[in-house]
Amino acid sequence: MASPFKQGSQADRLNKHFKSGKSLTHDEAFAMDIGRLAQRMQDLKKKYIEYTGKCPIMVYDEPNNRGGTRARYFYKGAGSPLENKPGVRAY
Repeated sequence: MASPFKQGSQADRLNKHFKSGKSLTHDEAFAMDIGRLAQRMQDLKKKYIEYTGKCPIMVYDEPNNRGGTRARYFYKGAGSPLENKPGVRAY
């Protein structure tokens, strides 16, 4: 099946990043020249549901350095060590 993502688009770059077992926060995405990470994650979710009927995106809320938490996104089943952490949820 051909990829539903336009080659080189932010969604395509994120998809490849996550499929390699990596995770990402907003600040890390910004460093990769990917803006509005929450919106890009919605775009990925919509495409996955449209093409496969399910979404592999998972979220882990980790502490940030300001006393709060930040979302760290990753794909379920792609080899991320975050899958086994308590508190991981489907996006």
